[in-house]
Amino acid sequence: YIPTIGIFIVVTWAAAECFKHSPIAVRLTTQVAGKFQNQEVVGGRQTESGCHFHSQAALALIVAGILCGCLIIAHGQLTYWANSERLFRHALAVTGDNSVSCENLGDALLHQKRYAEAAVEFRKVLAFDAKHYTQTPVELADALEGLGHRDEAVACLQEATRINPDNAEAIAKMAILGRIGEAIQLLDAAIVQQPGEARFLQRLAWIYATCPDHRFRNGPKAVEFAERACELTDRKNVHCLQTLADAYREAKDPTRAAEALRAARRLDHGDAAAD
Repeated sequence: YIPTIGIFIVVTWAAAECFKHSPIAVRLTTQVAGKFQNQEVVGGRQTESGCHFHSQAALALIVAGILCGCLIIAHGQLTYWANSERLFRHALAVTGDNSVSCENLGDALLHQKRYAEAAVEFRKVLAFDAKHYTQTPVELADALEGLGHRDEAVACLQEATRINPDNAEAIAKMAILGRIGEAIQLLDAAIVQQPGEARFLQRLAWIYATCPDHRFRNGPKAVEFAERACELTDRKNVHCLQTLADAYREAKDPTRAAEALRAARRLDHGDAAAD
């Protein structure tokens, strides 16, 4: 709002000047003069000062009426901002189904653990645009997992990676759901295709460093991939540095793990207080 204050001042003063010289101002001045105040008359005509006063009074009444109307409308509109669910339900009621509103409504329902309703919205998003909404399959998988439909969640993620092999988020979620070997294969293939893409390296390092199934843990590999991810991001990516800390912890190198974690915290807080 602050940058537009000057614009509103210009518009307000310009509107006042235009109104003062308009025919409607003359008519309103006469009406207000007759109703609210005895005017000094000189030679059968209003004085200039009296005319100016009533022109301002008429304008003030009009503006007050407009502002009262805006206040009533604003009060009604503010109720839609009570929470995300109400906001995006209203957006959908006004605009009809669209991917942005469905995505946000689904996210709000997911946070409320209303998994069945959230899944409906996420499916709508994927029906609109399954390729560009890379986070939606993960959210749908979360909703399906909450409903106890684990196999359906995995199938959703597999379809997402088929449509978009670059969907690192979906691949990582597959690992969480127990498809670790499949996730590793997909990430290996993605790294071969895009060796300079840090997010694939970071996800693979994360699996090797933190996988709940210890058969897939591999400290040296985790360090290798995490270091490459950090180099590609100039050590300015918090997630890569946190993964590097996990990798060094898995590799039994607590000193370097602590260094990486401190670097991540400094970057996250923007100062050296994290030390």
